Amino acid sequence: MMTKHLTALLLICALSLLAGSVARAATCTTADCHPAFATLQYQHQPVQTGECTACHQPAGPPHPGPGSLHLAAAGRALCLTCHADPAAGQKVVHAPVAGDCLLCHSPHQSDNRGLLLQPGGKLCITCHDRVLAGKKQHGPAAALSCTLCHRPHASDHEALLTKPGVTVCFSCHAAIKTTIAAAASPHAPAATGRCWDCHDSHSGAEKAMLPARGGAFCATCHQVDPSAGKAFLHPVIEQVGCAACHNPHGGQGPKLLPAAGAALCDECHVSKTAGKSHLHTPVKNGTCTDCHDPHGNAARNLLPAAGAAMCDQCHESKLTGAVVHAPVAEGNCLGCHDVHASNAANQLAAPGNALCFTCHQDKASLATMKNVHPVVTGKCANCHAPHAAAKRYLLALEADALCASCHVAVASEAAAAAVPHAALANGGCVACHDAHGTGYPRMFANSPETMCFDCHKRIGKIVASSRSQHAPVAAGNCGACHNPHGAGNPNLLRAAYPGQIYIAYKRSRYALCFSCHNSAAFEEESTVTATAFRDGDRNLHWLHVNKIKGRSCSVCHGVHGADQDKLVTSRMQGFGEWSIPIELTRIQGSGGCVVGCHRPERYKNNELPLDQPSLR
Repeated sequence: MMTKHLTALLLICALSLLAGSVARAATCTTADCHPAFATLQYQHQPVQTGECTACHQPAGPPHPGPGSLHLAAAGRALCLTCHADPAAGQKVVHAPVAGDCLLCHSPHQSDNRGLLLQPGGKLCITCHDRVLAGKKQHGPAAALSCTLCHRPHASDHEALLTKPGVTVCFSCHAAIKTTIAAAASPHAPAATGRCWDCHDSHSGAEKAMLPARGGAFCATCHQVDPSAGKAFLHPVIEQVGCAACHNPHGGQGPKLLPAAGAALCDECHVSKTAGKSHLHTPVKNGTCTDCHDPHGNAARNLLPAAGAAMCDQCHESKLTGAVVHAPVAEGNCLGCHDVHASNAANQLAAPGNALCFTCHQDKASLATMKNVHPVVTGKCANCHAPHAAAKRYLLALEADALCASCHVAVASEAAAAAVPHAALANGGCVACHDAHGTGYPRMFANSPETMCFDCHKRIGKIVASSRSQHAPVAAGNCGACHNPHGAGNPNLLRAAYPGQIYIAYKRSRYALCFSCHNSAAFEEESTVTATAFRDGDRNLHWLHVNKIKGRSCSVCHGVHGADQDKLVTSRMQGFGEWSIPIELTRIQGSGGCVVGCHRPERYKNNELPLDQPSLR
């Protein structure tokens, strides 16, 4: 329709110009007929030179009569009589070029170069108005600089592009070209040069001329949404979209990722391994996705499950025991382990016992206490299982059996003892020892000087009231005479000691005493060195024990302590209910003794007896 109107206009103008005589052509625009055709900035050359007959020819009737002029050729053919064919040899021709040049150009004059009916892109959008329909526009389109990308007449490339396909895009977007060329995983449309599979080349609904924003656009091709139905989404998906992690043109990692593995995560997340010596295997391998789904998941932190249920996907369940450590029972693996990295083995939050002390603060003093159980200074896990165990306190065995697993010799001795220690039978090892330590030697539950008296109260009272104490007792060393784990002799004695008041002397019967004392004091009738209990050189110890009714040590001495010097008791075992009194008198170099109803006896140990009654 527009072509017909322009043709008619030209004919009317020509008739007016020529007014019946083509000879007056030079004056067409200067005469009163067509002066308006020479008023604009740009004029068609024939108009400028007054060569109207180059296009208009007389038709017969005198000008300006009707039908007096006609065009020298019809439509496009007329233009080609002067202009070279711009579509010659081109594969793609602009529709107006193939039909009528006057759809874009004025035949006489214009204020626009090339005699265009409107300037630049404004002319284009009279037909191609839809290219600016989107709210986000390509720079050249927004500036109506259509010829930056398109040729106006014809081209060897689709859509009249100035260069083939994506080459046009790369003329400006060189950085994207570099990204695609260097990508280990290029996006298929980018790799094949089909930018318009994603971008509208003129305008779009969203930034970068995309038809939709973020993941909604990606979903037009990638119809499976990896975050669909997940209770917890990766925040960047909601805030930024897929492009937060995936480069839409190409990436150095798989799946258009700009980096592989943990290197990508570290771009946003602070490194979990910096300065740490022990790394969780997935962290060490840089495979964060072994635990975290980068899109979304059922539990917090993009995990497929919470707590121990997550850990159990790789690690065997730790709920395999009658007694379970409280954090394990609650599924709180993080109470002890750092899931990424730490400076302790097994990614423990603190090394060794320091971890245990974070909860068991009542045991923290063990770290500096003297005389603690050696295994405690190593690690609590030597005795206690950190996850679960068969016995209480997370022990693998009952307490005494656990002690026996290390203290084999002591356990064997106790098991074979003819005379067991009642405390061991009734209370076990902890009756005397603290399993961790109290600061006393051998982890004794109390001071070794008094601990035995906690049970043996009668003996404790004797010792406390004694004027003289047996040296081992005074030193708190009951174990010098008694084996606390068990023995083959009465009263847990380590060696033989007679229990009778009267017994014939044999060295073997006093093996316990002679483990410290010199047997010569009892076996040499005359001596000035073996004992101080003598009258001159007469050995008074020998005198008492070497008889058919030899007196045992306990007749005169309290084995733990006594209320007189030299462990001599003021009362000895007697006959029936009567305790025979003993009175000991000691003067330097001499002494005396009164026993029950016997006469007093005196002795001097530094000279032979002269005037005193003989003790023979």
